[in-house]
Amino acid sequence: MIVRICVCLWAVVFASCRVAPAAEPTLAPAEKKFLLDLIGKPLTDPNGKQYVEVEVAYRDCWGSEARTTVAGWLERDEKGAAARVYFVDGDSIAAPEKFEPADFLEESKQRLKPEEPTESDDREDRFRQMRLTAAGPAAPAPDLARAAWLARLGEESLAARIVVELKADTTRWGNEPEDEEPKTRLLRRLKDDLAWRAYAGAVHSYMQGADDEALRHIERLVKQYPSCVSGGCKIGTDTRSQLE
Repeated sequence: MIVRICVCLWAVVFASCRVAPAAEPTLAPAEKKFLLDLIGKPLTDPNGKQYVEVEVAYRDCWGSEARTTVAGWLERDEKGAAARVYFVDGDSIAAPEKFEPADFLEESKQRLKPEEPTESDDREDRFRQMRLTAAGPAAPAPDLARAAWLARLGEESLAARIVVELKADTTRWGNEPEDEEPKTRLLRRLKDDLAWRAYAGAVHSYMQGADDEALRHIERLVKQYPSCVSGGCKIGTDTRSQLE
């Protein structure tokens, strides 16, 4: 009897000492406002749209063209027919006949899983980043855009996890200010990234004679990122010379 009581007591003590699972991060009110303020300025609003994958032309800086699959938000017309597919910052195309539904939430969860260690060295990582940079409009959505979309769709816990990662990244790019406030840095990087995509898309399309496509990108650059055209971000000088 005594032994049985002791065993039960140890079981109770052990159970009470187990570490409780870590609480899911949450968005502070200011963080939520910051993310939601990005919707429409400049990010596409995902609300009421379907996440899909479509095939588009991939034009690179070496003058090559191929077909690649990118994700976007499908908007339907009043009759329920597919109308347009919107990409990260309002860029859109007429909905193609063929597209594949995609799972934005599952994709976001996969994005948050720890990366498996690889044998790739820094040189390979640099070339990977160069390919993504050269891809322009075909590059994956920036993490801050993903966080904003998650917040807009009510998935605040997933959005908060991405924000935690972004704030933890203290890497400086080029001549970035050392004392820049985190939200200011995140917003500036997002706009610089998206402005580059518009610029690269315009130049690469123009190089291959796709004038309508080039015009679409350059109009988006001028409308969404006027400070870049006037020299307010890192692509300003090249952009002005191209526009002139």
